Amino acid sequence: MPRRNSTITQLYDSRATARGNGCKIKERKRLFSLSNEIVETPLFNIKTLYQVANREQITLLKSSVARWNIWREGNPHIEPDFDRVDFNGINLSNANLRKANFQMALLNGANLQGANLTKAFFAGSDLRGANLSETDCQGMTLDDADLEGCIFRQSNLRNIDFSNRDLRDINFSEADLRKADLRKSNLEKVKFLKADLRKTLFTEANLTEAYLSSAWMQ
Repeated sequence: MPRRNSTITQLYDSRATARGNGCKIKERKRLFSLSNEIVETPLFNIKTLYQVANREQITLLKSSVARWNIWREGNPHIEPDFDRVDFNGINLSNANLRKANFQMALLNGANLQGANLTKAFFAGSDLRGANLSETDCQGMTLDDADLEGCIFRQSNLRNIDFSNRDLRDINFSEADLRKADLRKSNLEKVKFLKADLRKTLFTEANLTEAYLSSAWMQ
């Protein structure tokens, strides 16, 4: 930035000397207008490049989880943004989705079995009927997500906040729910078969017809 201003000032001084002080104000306005155009143009390019890169990430994930995982290994600093993207019914099993943003995304019936979902953001997303079995969900955000009929079989859900939620028909069989917060939630017909429920919070939760056979609660 200082280099650009210095160059423009030199050009302005040389022209002002050659043409007289009467041209001074007009020349200054023209030159600084030109300098603003030079600075503003790259800003548009940065936004465009981000949009292109984001589309390429979506295309890569949808086309091949194997290639996606290789790309993530080489770019661990990038946090993918899938805000409002349609992934309905897609197979994303075993995908590395750590810290990915799925806010308001559509994942109805999607297969995420075995995926790495640590610190992923699913606020407001549609996960109805999605398969999240054998997933690592530590640090995952699920605020206002629709989880009706989700399958979390054998998943790591320690410390997850499920409080004050409608969790009807969810399958938590063999899941690790230690210290999870299920207070005031509707757990009607939820399956907790062999789930680890040590220190799980159930205060004021609706457990009507919930299946707790062989669950570990001590």
